[in-house]
Amino acid sequence: MARPYIADKRLAVVHVLRTALGKVHAGTRSAWVLLVLAPVLLSLGLTLHAPPQVNAQSMSREPIAHWPLDNDANDAGGNYHGTLQPSGNGAPVFVQHSAGEGVGSHALRLDGSNDFVALGAHASNFPQGKSARSITGWFSVGSSAIARSTFFAYGTRANGQLFAISADRTQATVGVTGHQWGITGLNLDAGWHHIAAIYPGNGRSDAIKIYVDGVLQTSGTLAGTPRAINTGSSIAQIGRNAAGDSYYQGDIDDVRVYGVELSAAEVMDLYSPSPLQASGELVETDLNGATITLTLVGDEFAATVSNSHVTVSGLSGVSVTSVVRDSDTQLSVTLAHDGSDISMHTPLTFTVAAAALVSGEDPVSAELLVNAVFEAVTYTVSSPDGSLTATVTAEGGNLSYVVSRDGDELIAESALSIRDGSDHLVVGSQAASHDSTWEPTWGLYETIRDHHNSLTLNLDVGGIEFDLVFRVFNDGLGFRFAADEQPALTGTTLDFNVRYNLDASYEAWWANGEHSPEGPHALGSLPGSPAIGTPVVIDAGTHGFMALLESDLYSADAFASIPFARVSGESAIESESRSGAIPAGDFITPWRVVLVGDTPGDLLESTVAVNLAAPLALDDTTWIEPGKAFFNFRTLGYETDDGTFTYENNTASVQRLIDHAVDLGFEYVNTDGKWFDQIDNGVIVSQLPGFDVSTILAYAEANEIYTTIY
Repeated sequence: MARPYIADKRLAVVHVLRTALGKVHAGTRSAWVLLVLAPVLLSLGLTLHAPPQVNAQSMSREPIAHWPLDNDANDAGGNYHGTLQPSGNGAPVFVQHSAGEGVGSHALRLDGSNDFVALGAHASNFPQGKSARSITGWFSVGSSAIARSTFFAYGTRANGQLFAISADRTQATVGVTGHQWGITGLNLDAGWHHIAAIYPGNGRSDAIKIYVDGVLQTSGTLAGTPRAINTGSSIAQIGRNAAGDSYYQGDIDDVRVYGVELSAAEVMDLYSPSPLQASGELVETDLNGATITLTLVGDEFAATVSNSHVTVSGLSGVSVTSVVRDSDTQLSVTLAHDGSDISMHTPLTFTVAAAALVSGEDPVSAELLVNAVFEAVTYTVSSPDGSLTATVTAEGGNLSYVVSRDGDELIAESALSIRDGSDHLVVGSQAASHDSTWEPTWGLYETIRDHHNSLTLNLDVGGIEFDLVFRVFNDGLGFRFAADEQPALTGTTLDFNVRYNLDASYEAWWANGEHSPEGPHALGSLPGSPAIGTPVVIDAGTHGFMALLESDLYSADAFASIPFARVSGESAIESESRSGAIPAGDFITPWRVVLVGDTPGDLLESTVAVNLAAPLALDDTTWIEPGKAFFNFRTLGYETDDGTFTYENNTASVQRLIDHAVDLGFEYVNTDGKWFDQIDNGVIVSQLPGFDVSTILAYAEANEIYTTIY
C-alpha cells in the first residue's frame, strides 16, 4: 500500500528556535515578552499516531458556472442561466467567430450603452466572503472601446464587498469598492485576448493575481487603498458593474467562475489548451492497475500505438504497463506502481510521443491533478506532569486543536492556519522532551527551569514547507510556525489565523490601554465594544484560570502585535494576523501562548512566556541592575494613620518614599509624569511648584537609592 511521503529534512525544535529566531530584548531570555493570547494551541502529546491513509482523486477543476455564450446566456452546467438585457429587439447579439478564432461557435457582442447579461439571482452561489475564486474569460475590443468598462462583476456595493473585473486593450483591473488593483499600459493588439483574475482567499485585494493571455501581470494599486475582501451577494452580471453603468463595449466569450485558486498552469491551459486531455479517477493507495483515458483534439493517433509511445511522470514508482487504442482520438492507459512513497498534490503528467501521432511533429502532454484527501489523524503532546494536553487534528487539509487540563476541555476544537485558501498537509512529525535551567538577567527568579515536551509537525502548505512547533509545560503551552528559506516563501503574504472556542460560561478580562481592565464579561455575551486587548485572562470556573498572550514578537518581525476579536453570535475569540511580503531568509511567527493555573496568581508566577522568548543577544549585561521599586502615583492622596501626612505630587512625598525604600530594602523609587508645569514643543519650561527634581536626586543619591523619573 502506498504511503504518504514523510519528510526527514526538518530541523530540531531547539535549532529552529535558536538559529532562525535568535534575537532578544533586555533579559537573558527576552524579557519583553509581549502578552498577546491567540488560542491556536495545538494538541501536543508525546503519543504520535500513524499518518493517515491518503485517497487521491482526479481533480478536474470544474467551474461553478460556465457561460459559453455561443447562442444564449445559459450556464453549461445547467444551474445559473443568465438573462440578456435589454430584452426584445434591443437585446445584445451573438456574432459568429471567424475561422480559427475564439472558443466555440459564437461570442456575445455588447454595445457599451445598455447591453449586459443579468445573473443577479445567482450571486449567492458564487464564492462569498474572502473565499478563494478564479474568474476567466475571453474579450475582443476595438480601439474605440470604453476604458475600464466592466467585463464581469458580482457582490455588493460596499467597501471590499464587490468583485468587478475590467479588461480592454490597455488595462486589466479588479475593483473591490474602495480599491482598484491591476495593470495599465498593456497595448494589446486587436483581436481576442484571455483574462483571468485569481484570488487565493487570503482576505486582501492586493493579493489578486491577474493573467492576460496566460501570463501573470505585475499589478499595482490604481486607485484607493487595499481592502479586506468580503464579497457580498446582491448582484452578478456580465458586461456591467454594480452601479448600473460602466457597460462593456466589445465581444465577450466563454466566461467561467471557479471556487478555487487556479494555478498558473491551469490558467495557461485555459488560454492555450493542450491537444491532449487526460481523464479518469485515481485512488492513490491503489494506483497499481489504474486506468486513465487520453483524448486527442485536432489530430489522430497512429494506427499502431505501443506502450513505449506513452510515458508518465510526476509520481515516484508509477509507470505505464498497457496502452490500448480505443479509437482514432482515444487511448486507454493502464498504470503500475511499485509501492514506493508518494508525495502529495503532485500531478501525473502523460506524454505521447510524436511518432504516435498522424500529423504531429512534437510530443503532446496532459496532466491529471491528484487531490490528497485525508482521513482524520490526531497528534497529542502532554506536559511533563501529564496535566495539560494539546491535541491537534489534521483532516481534509485543515488543522484544528483542543486544549485539555486534567482531562477537562479548556479550549474546544478550534481552527488554526498560516495561509488562507491553502491545504495544510502533515507530511511528518517529531516529538521531544527538554529539561534545563538558565539564569535571567532580571525578573522574579534567580534561576528558571525550562521543562517541556514538544511536538513538531512538518507541513506542506500550498507548496511551501512549514514546521508547526508546539511546546507544552506544566503551567501552559505555546506554538508557532517556522520555515526555512525557500523560493516559494519569498514575497508571499501569510495569514496567521487562530480561533479559541470557549465555554459560554467562562468570564474574561482584558487589557484596556491606560484605563482599568475590561471585565468580567461572560464569553456567551461579549459586548460590542471596546476592542479586546491583550493579554486576556479567563475564569474557567471549576477548570481554573487561563491567560491568552504571545511571546517573542520581537523575533517575528513580519507580524504586528496579536489582534483579538469577538466571533459574532458565538462564545469564541479569534485572531487574524496578516504579514507583509515575506523577505528572503528563514521565517517564524510569534508564539501563541496559553497559561493555566488554579488561581490568577498562578498566571503571574508562570515562566512559560519567558521560556518561549528568544535567548539574550547582549554580550555585556553588567550595566543592568534589577531591583524593586516604589511607584509614587499609587500613593497620591493617601493620608497616614496618624493624620500627620498626606501624599501629594511634591518633593516631600518622594523623599518619604525614598526613606521607605531604605527601610524595606527596595532599590528604586519611580516618579511618574505630572512633575512638570509647562512643556513647550517637547521642552520642559517649568517644574511643578513644590516639586524640586534636583533636591530629590540629591536625597536619593545620599541614601543610595536609584530614582527614575518619567
